[in-house]
Amino acid sequence: GTAIGDSASVAVTCADIVVVPPPPPAPGAATGLAATPGIKKHALQWDAITGATHYQVFEDPDGAGPQAAAQVGGDIAATTVTVEHGVLLHQRVNAQYTVRACNAGGCGPASAAVQPDMAAAVGYFKASNTGAGDNFGVSVALSGDGTTLAVGAFNEDSAAGAVHVFVRGSGGWIQEALLKAHNARDASGFGRSLALSNDGATLAVGAPFESSDANGIDGDGANVSAPNAGAAYVFSRIAGTWTQQAYVKASDSLSNHAFGSALALSAAGDTLAVGAPGNVTTGWVYVFSRSAATWSQQAQLAATVRNLGDAFGRSVALSADGNVLVAGATGEDSATGNPSDNTQSAAGAAYVFRRAGAAWTQEAYLKASNIAASSGFGMSVAISQDASTIAVGAPFERS
Repeated sequence: GTAIGDSASVAVTCADIVVVPPPPPAPGAATGLAATPGIKKHALQWDAITGATHYQVFEDPDGAGPQAAAQVGGDIAATTVTVEHGVLLHQRVNAQYTVRACNAGGCGPASAAVQPDMAAAVGYFKASNTGAGDNFGVSVALSGDGTTLAVGAFNEDSAAGAVHVFVRGSGGWIQEALLKAHNARDASGFGRSLALSNDGATLAVGAPFESSDANGIDGDGANVSAPNAGAAYVFSRIAGTWTQQAYVKASDSLSNHAFGSALALSAAGDTLAVGAPGNVTTGWVYVFSRSAATWSQQAQLAATVRNLGDAFGRSVALSADGNVLVAGATGEDSATGNPSDNTQSAAGAAYVFRRAGAAWTQEAYLKASNIAASSGFGMSVAISQDASTIAVGAPFERS
């Protein structure tokens, strides 16, 4: 026994003694860190460090310095010396990364920082059948969930046109389909405009120079009695397979109507708006609704006050529920916001329509605050999902 103090004694045996070893020394500095860009992600890899039980990766999003760095995810087991990190590119323009090796004794010094090539992390798509003059990328549409991308190439295959569909999976983006019109014909403009449903399972394709008349539902494109009347095609995807669901024509299908110049789909893909700005007409917007797999024309819309050459329908947009529609009219000429005043040629306007049941009514007439001739106000339009905010482009405004 061993006396402890003056008033007590405790019997201690060797079995009662627990020896706590000192912690191991912290690992050395991490080395070999490199970043390989992927599409919207970086693959970070480093050397295995002797004595490490885990690693920590740090990100400095703006490159301002170590004080701004934050750990990416949790600790990484020592059996792993690589990690993939998804990034929002516009928030990582000057991002830098470091790694350090750790064990029970602490963490060693951080590695030298690496700054990935952010430009290489931008997705870059090419058609599977590239050809000069195809105009791949003339139109694009992205599903609401960001996993399906449609790209138009209206001059592909001697200008008959095509649409390339890409899907994103765990391994990145791959081309899923190459879509063509059932009545493909040169110079129809198939793919000039596109619209996708929120889930990416319904795709509308515009062909504003397709030339069949309203009764021209043929299989070989031989009906060309209405030059540049235009058409729209609806495709649906089931289990990764795309099929043409509908061939959509305007009820009056007039020559030079350019039906299909602009398209919009509701989020569910059951309401389709088609712009027909025309060359020698006031322009129209047609609304179609789907029941099961059958599409039918629900409305033919025009501005309450209209004139030849207004190009109403040059652009269209739909709210998520399909009940609010915006249409641009780049050729509208009013100078004061009075639609009957035509003293500012091609100043442009936009119109808002609302659906109640199956009936559509004009709700608003929109003009720029700085009206000027040839501004092209209405060339492009967009509407928020809840229809509370509208944006209108005027690409030729000159202030």
